[in-house]
Amino acid sequence: MSALAGGEGSQEAPCLPAGLWAASGTASVPLLNPFPVPHVPGPKLPGKALRHLRTLAAPCRSRQLRRKHLLHDVNGVIDFLNWMTGHRGQIAASEASDTQVGVQVRVAAAVRGATSGSPAIPNARSAFLELTKGRSLYGDSANVNLSSFSSIGRVSLPSDLQDAPELMQVAPSSATHFLENQERMLRSDEELKCMEEAPRPYWDVVLSRNRRKLLSLYKHLLKVGLILIASPGTAVETLGIFFVRKPGKDQDRLILDCRRINRLFVNPPGVELCSSEALARLEIQLPDDIEPGSAEAADALRQVCVVLGLADVRDCFHRFKVPRSLARFFGVGQATARELGIVGTFLDNMPLGPESEVDLLWSALPMGFSWSLYYAQVTAESLMRQAPSLSDAPRITDRSGPAVFTVGTTGTAAAR
Repeated sequence: MSALAGGEGSQEAPCLPAGLWAASGTASVPLLNPFPVPHVPGPKLPGKALRHLRTLAAPCRSRQLRRKHLLHDVNGVIDFLNWMTGHRGQIAASEASDTQVGVQVRVAAAVRGATSGSPAIPNARSAFLELTKGRSLYGDSANVNLSSFSSIGRVSLPSDLQDAPELMQVAPSSATHFLENQERMLRSDEELKCMEEAPRPYWDVVLSRNRRKLLSLYKHLLKVGLILIASPGTAVETLGIFFVRKPGKDQDRLILDCRRINRLFVNPPGVELCSSEALARLEIQLPDDIEPGSAEAADALRQVCVVLGLADVRDCFHRFKVPRSLARFFGVGQATARELGIVGTFLDNMPLGPESEVDLLWSALPMGFSWSLYYAQVTAESLMRQAPSLSDAPRITDRSGPAVFTVGTTGTAAAR
């Protein structure tokens, strides 16, 4: 039985089997837990039928597409309900029990009712173009924070990465296992075939037109240690470099246009951050013998002193060196040894001649890479836990419970 049964445009769901789902006023009816609910199966069309679908008249093709979108939305709601009940991941379409069919029917009716008569939901690209009024995110007029390269001094960069830690050495084991098994971070060939074509990398206008300034930037990055040289063909992709202004400062951030690489990687694990929302949930617990709202409570609260400290790692992403096996994904261009001033430097046990060309690889966590925030956040949290004063401190995030301090005691909470 399919939860999408019924005529085109039907607004009412078929009746549920009696006694399977308690409605209002029927608390005595026993509830059978239907979760996890499997997906509603869709028609499996052979390749010839799919090609035939493209030749249909517009109204027929539109009806087929509406049914496809309805099935997608219904299964999306089912995934959410399964997630809410503690079941992670998609539950493939399979034989459903009567109770589960009842859930599928209700979801289908609710989705059909919610979308009936409403305008079509735009796809991600259409919605983005509407929000940006047709402007490209990587265009000169798209963002007032976009800057242009003028001099090295305006770019916010570390002075030297000689003593910077290797990410493999300081990241927790939950993160290093991705670096040790990078295939877990990459999409399969089948997934990539279903994705949109990779966009051309965006380059800062000045750097794209002025080779001399680009080479001056390359030399400085090589001196600092933010790029390393590799044999030609090592870089998986050549990414663009552009700059955005740092809020309230007369400096620019260096960003890599990692869109071509981000499409190769799966979404990283989520991180829990701490914003002003979490800090607004600090609670003070009064002693049991003091009544809240009383004069004694007011006097006790006046004696409480909450001190907030802020620790910020300047140019945080740039200070974690990535292994060479990951750096090969972040090519930022090519140059000859003469242009870089590294003639005679050994590469692969051979000295570089004046015209020897090398690939330039970004050697730290790039700003713009989808996994950079995850690695920087979990590594910083792991390092903070090593501080004796914070080793047992509760962690405050936007999703955590409130930090509770008791009057007359001293406590520490870590907001990361």
